[in-house]
Formats: sequence, structure tokens, C-alpha cells
Amino acid sequence: VQHVMEHSGRPGDRQHVMNIIRKNILSLSCHKYASNVIEKALQCATPEERALLVEAICGQQNDPHPPLLVMMRDRFGNYIVQRVIALAQLP
Repeated sequence: VQHVMEHSGRPGDRQHVMNIIRKNILSLSCHKYASNVIEKALQCATPEERALLVEAICGQQNDPHPPLLVMMRDRFGNYIVQRVIALAQLP
């Protein structure tokens, strides 16, 4: 999966993987190995794709338990939160 995101010449493949990741961001972020895929997705994403991933992490406005809160407290999910912060600080 990580190879497809980084090296795929077929944009449809990459878009399909990004859509699956966005729809399953919380469960993937809190999994030991799948969290590595999320980190790679954030790293390789275009600015538009990254914005969609961050939007999925932040959740809906009225959600009492947004994915971000759960991820911050999870032993694997917190690495995703740290990656988002690090990428946001880049020029």
C-alpha cells in the first residue's frame, strides 16, 4: 500500500487508496502497522489530499468524540497526530 502511494504512476490507484484511508482513518491510525500507512499517506499526499485526511482526523463539528481525541490517547494514533503537527509546521 505504501509503495502504491509513493510510486504509482496510475492516479486512480493512489486516489482509491487515499479514499479508503480517509474513510477508515481512526481504525487504521490506532493499529500498529496500519498507522505506518497513514503516516506515509500524510507524507506523500498532495496538499489537497492532506487537507482531506486532516479533515477526517478532526471529525465533524458536533462530534463529542472526534477521531482526533481518540487518536491523541491511543499508543499508535498519537504518532499520527504528531505527524500532522510536524507537517503543519513545515514552510
